[in-house]
Amino acid sequence: MDNDLFSLEVILTRVRDGELNKSDAAEILISFMEGNDNPEICIECIDILEKISYKSEIVFKILENYLISDKSPSVRNATVKVLLNNFFKESINSILWTIEHDNSPLVLKSIIDFINDCEPQIDLLSQKLYNWTNEFASDIDIVPEEAKFFLDLEALFANGNENYIIDTDTYKHFQIITNYKTKEPWLVLKNQHVEHLNFNYFNWKYIKDNKEYIESLLKLRNLHLFLSSIQGYYISDNMSVKIPGSIGLLTQIKDLNLSGNKLKEIPLSIKVLTSLERLDLSKNEIQEIPEWITSLRSLKFLNLNNNKIKKIPESIKDLKSLKDLRLNKNNIYSIP
Repeated sequence: MDNDLFSLEVILTRVRDGELNKSDAAEILISFMEGNDNPEICIECIDILEKISYKSEIVFKILENYLISDKSPSVRNATVKVLLNNFFKESINSILWTIEHDNSPLVLKSIIDFINDCEPQIDLLSQKLYNWTNEFASDIDIVPEEAKFFLDLEALFANGNENYIIDTDTYKHFQIITNYKTKEPWLVLKNQHVEHLNFNYFNWKYIKDNKEYIESLLKLRNLHLFLSSIQGYYISDNMSVKIPGSIGLLTQIKDLNLSGNKLKEIPLSIKVLTSLERLDLSKNEIQEIPEWITSLRSLKFLNLNNNKIKKIPESIKDLKSLKDLRLNKNNIYSIP
């Protein structure tokens, strides 16, 4: 496999150096794709096809076929990005078919992101995506604006899992499973808005990956202890989680718990959550408290225990509503 990838890199280099024309390079890349079942090879070929900027009906037909029929969501995701950027008009019907039939959050997220960034937006595709988003939001019983965050979570869970498909049923279980300390559910919705979110990527992903055992898991006397005991088996020391920026769309959230996600920094997107009253970022790897934290004007409780914070900024005093600040087990050497 490594030799194949090296060969593909040589093709790109030769095209850029003028030693190989784009038509011949495209033919070689297509032969690589058709003669190989390895998703990584196919994705690399698709990536190079885009980099050499070669457009032809043959290339379009090959990519369209991969979008419609390939078993790998990663390959379909790579394909849909090239089609949207280079063959948009030709691929409209294929994209519409994909919206209706593809269950991969990776693929659907790429289409939605493209349309959101496209000016002007394409009416037919936008309407199709609007209908799909409304249906997705309805399944979770949440407003469409906030559903974007949950689609981004689905894409996060799908990363590295070729067999993952969109699943909204588990969000009903997340409204039942409770935090072992606060006894609050992992997810609380009020009037179709997120009011409380206790998101630990590793715990949520385990439930997602083992949803066929959900009834048995819910019967455990101490689900938290069980999840804690198995985390070490599939979490590497250098692993970190990136919270989707769309968390900033949860404008009515009051209680947010992101404890134990190996976060290196406080997500900037939290800055706009001005209704937030409780924020738990304990047991992460956060090194500093950003100045923008003062924008959380409703914040009453801030837990930063068990991090790597060295300094408390003077601006912390501007959190006028703050009543409870927790900073145990950090590396603090400077207190204003």
